[in-house]
Amino acid sequence: MRVESLLYKAEEYYVSPCKNYRFYRCQDNLLLVEIGQQAPPRPNLVKAEEYPHSRRQTPAQHTSSRPCWLCLTFDGPPPGWLLSGIDHPEFAHQRQNFLRLLDTHTQLLRLMVSHNSLLSDPLTQLNSRVVLQSELGLLCEHHSVGLIMIHCRDFHSINQKFGHAAGDRVITEISAQLKRVTRNEDLLCRFGGALFGVGLPVNHADETEQVARKLQDSLQSQQYLDNAVSLCFSTGLATLMFDESIKSSSEKAGILISRADQALKAAQQQSEPSITSWKSGHFSLEATQFGYLGGIFTADTVTDYRNMLLLWDISSIIADENDFQALLQQVIHRLAQTFDFHIAGLYTPSQHPDSLLLYEINNNDEAVPFAAEHAHHHAILESLTSNLTQSQQIAEFEDNDVIAVLIPLSMETEDFFYFRAHPNRFSVTQDTKVLLCGLTRQMGKALRRARLEAQFNKQLVTQKERLQTELEELKENIKSSLMVFRSESMHHLMRQAKRAALTDTTVLILGESGTGKERLMHAIHKFSPRREKPFVIVDCGSIPETLIESELFGHAKGAFTGAQKSSRGKFQEADGGVLALDEIGELPLAMQTKLLRFVQEKHFTPVGSHEYIRVDVKIIAVTNRDLMHEVQQGRFRKDLYYRLNVVTLHSPPLRERKEDIPLLARHFLNRYAKQYDNENKFLSEQALAKMQQYDWPGNIRELENRLMQAALLTDTQEIRWQDLNLDPQTAATLPSNSDNPALFTSTNHFPPPIPSTGKTQEIQQAPCDVAAGFSLPEADSQACLTKVSEALKEVLQQIQSSAVFFHSPVGIWLEDEILQQTFVQQQGNVKATAIQLHMSQSTARRRIDKIGQNGSDRPPAWAEVQKALAPIAQGKCIIDGCLDTLKLCLLQQLLASNPSSMSLAAEILGVSEPTLYKWKKKLTHRQQNNPVFTAKALN
Repeated sequence: MRVESLLYKAEEYYVSPCKNYRFYRCQDNLLLVEIGQQAPPRPNLVKAEEYPHSRRQTPAQHTSSRPCWLCLTFDGPPPGWLLSGIDHPEFAHQRQNFLRLLDTHTQLLRLMVSHNSLLSDPLTQLNSRVVLQSELGLLCEHHSVGLIMIHCRDFHSINQKFGHAAGDRVITEISAQLKRVTRNEDLLCRFGGALFGVGLPVNHADETEQVARKLQDSLQSQQYLDNAVSLCFSTGLATLMFDESIKSSSEKAGILISRADQALKAAQQQSEPSITSWKSGHFSLEATQFGYLGGIFTADTVTDYRNMLLLWDISSIIADENDFQALLQQVIHRLAQTFDFHIAGLYTPSQHPDSLLLYEINNNDEAVPFAAEHAHHHAILESLTSNLTQSQQIAEFEDNDVIAVLIPLSMETEDFFYFRAHPNRFSVTQDTKVLLCGLTRQMGKALRRARLEAQFNKQLVTQKERLQTELEELKENIKSSLMVFRSESMHHLMRQAKRAALTDTTVLILGESGTGKERLMHAIHKFSPRREKPFVIVDCGSIPETLIESELFGHAKGAFTGAQKSSRGKFQEADGGVLALDEIGELPLAMQTKLLRFVQEKHFTPVGSHEYIRVDVKIIAVTNRDLMHEVQQGRFRKDLYYRLNVVTLHSPPLRERKEDIPLLARHFLNRYAKQYDNENKFLSEQALAKMQQYDWPGNIRELENRLMQAALLTDTQEIRWQDLNLDPQTAATLPSNSDNPALFTSTNHFPPPIPSTGKTQEIQQAPCDVAAGFSLPEADSQACLTKVSEALKEVLQQIQSSAVFFHSPVGIWLEDEILQQTFVQQQGNVKATAIQLHMSQSTARRRIDKIGQNGSDRPPAWAEVQKALAPIAQGKCIIDGCLDTLKLCLLQQLLASNPSSMSLAAEILGVSEPTLYKWKKKLTHRQQNNPVFTAKALN
């Protein structure tokens, strides 16, 4: 019955003298007492005259307090002395005793109200977790108990969208719905936020699940906020059977809450609202993290405060301390201030004998290293480790003298936190287990951090050592890149080179192929004051005539088709440094005019631009041709020749410096031993003597290649003359570079390309004996291309699925592979390799020298590419325009694989993106006009 209904016809009968009570008679035997919030005055024990300023004024009350009501029921009508309202001396004593009794009940009432406000949620008036855990403990003494935890998945979005007031309203509506669905004897609790709990006695686990499903269906079918929203809920439940062997009822309540909490977390991880039931074997204490109900929260507020301080202190230690042993010692010292144990530490079974790092608590409550024998501890630890299971990974050992506990630091490692104590001074409760598990997980993270740091430092040391080794190797390579000689002619050449390097004059280097002209270029740059500036080499023989002007002088945006952006030329890239024009005899006449102007004026105009650009470069021109002979034949401008021929250096052929052969041979063999990780090999006296009698038409390059072949193929440490595969008679039949310098680098003097007409024919004349008298029909060429294309398809599939090879330059690999195989088949003859692949000798030489610069790692499918290219390299399969055709094969397979971007496709093809579009046009043209190169053949 509400107070308002009783006061409807009530009459005020009496007001107490202290104005603190008002009496209302509602019925014949019913009396309502209104109790105000003003407390009875207490006597002042301090005399005012002693402390005149000690008395405080009564504080002003700005809002009216809400009164309490007490209902008194009498056997008959209330006594007259209480209702008369007259302070008659006859009833003064009775009234005074009654008011005293009323004061006592008022104080009890206020205490009950205050206690109830602490034990219940102020918003929903549901029980708090303290009441729930206490009541669950009482239920567990007589029943099997189920606990259901329900969490609103949408509560956070409600707060964000509608505000906290709407969120509080939703919480109130959820609690009201729970009250309607549950029984009066069920325990309802709000843990905080939108998390609710329902505890109930059950007969079996299925009954808990049925109630949970009923609750979730009821909550999700309800409309909230005046039918504005529907909510989704996750539900976790657990049942603790009466016959489970657990020490105390309070521990049973803690275990039940922990199980339901684990089940709720599993349900929250689902993408849809779900109900998860805790089952033994599917959950473990160590697999959970601190959540709503972690081990820092118990039914005791004092314990909760202690656990919060402990967690804060240990988290600070873990965050601040980097050394793990010092961290472990500080953590054990802090734990010993809360828990009464005498030994604790880290146990790692796989690291015996140093598997146990223990600390003991001394008389000053300090953690100090445990120096006693560990044998007894090892016996206990082995017993504890054997008792660990997948579902229960906390092992306990207890007898009359000792209690020992083993807790894993993490699920991924074999590290454990171990401590032991006296049984009468330490009790391992469920709340303690949860708390220690959470703390040891944090220690496990610190241990992993320390180990990762140690591993990283070790890797840094290893990397530093590797970099130091690479630096030494680089220094050796730099030394090896210098000129190796002892002959007087080379000493004279180097003295001239040093003097030429000190000036900005143009230098012209002449010499046969393979005499080391490129090394001489690098030496001039190293000796010059421009050694810290760019050094740019341009191979004039490898650049198409239509592109050489743009390559040298750059171009403006839109200067020609495909010029989507402006480009700096080689001259501008070399500004302030040295520009080397290799094979300058290959430069077209039209380009020679523009080069002459630059040499004279020191400025140029990019293609498609009218702006003059001035640069400061030192020019080194290199050729193996007789430029005066080229001038006489009209293939080289006379005025340009005299402009370049300021300082001329002649690189002598190897036959003119045979005293350098032993030194060069030793240098190359040492380099190959380091490069291929082989033993150091040496030349026999007979081999060395015959090498000095040999004419070496290929000069140093031929010497280098022969020694490489011998170093790789010979089984013995000694290299004999036969291992070098040198035939003086064959060398005598080969034309010498000195006989006609113009013969070897000009593509105009190559024999005509090998035709591919579709008919079997005999090749009447070949540049060397490799492919002489051999030809194949067109169908074999098509079959060969098909095998190459299929192999490339497998390679592309592998690199697109591997992070290691994702950006690999397969196009460069392909060109290097066919060059290397052909070079080996031609026994190191650069000229024969160039003829077979339809390319200039200078380009072939430069490309062969650069083989290996793009790394040696290849995907497994590359072996099939090597097999498919073998017939081409052996000359058994004649492919017209071999390198271009192979690259088009790769391009077609690349486009068929649908690359993510054209920039990635260009990177795989080994070209720039504008060049990629030119290759695409070439592919379209080839498919339309060449019947041998078809989509059917390549797929």
